[in-house]
Amino acid sequence: LGLAYWPEGGGDLHATLGFHAEGQGGGSWTVRAHPRGGHGKIGVPRTADVSFRFGSTDLLCKLVTYQTQPWRHLLTRQLRVSGNLGLARRIWRLFSPT
Repeated sequence: LGLAYWPEGGGDLHATLGFHAEGQGGGSWTVRAHPRGGHGKIGVPRTADVSFRFGSTDLLCKLVTYQTQPWRHLLTRQLRVSGNLGLARRIWRLFSPT
């Protein structure tokens, strides 16, 4: 996911993003975003500017490929977001080339 980060979308952003997917094939990883690009690593960050917890790997895949909208999953608590919610709203633009 660190390689998918587009610095053009983030501008001068310096942030740590935490991700966790529950269930089979899930896990935790961290992306550090900065103006020169992104760097990803496996594991949970000590501190994160924003953290995402997905109820399943299937949900993560559907969100990343725009097959579903996040709002419904936030309301049913299948997707949990904590930290800087302003940054969380921008997250999909940071990983999309357009």
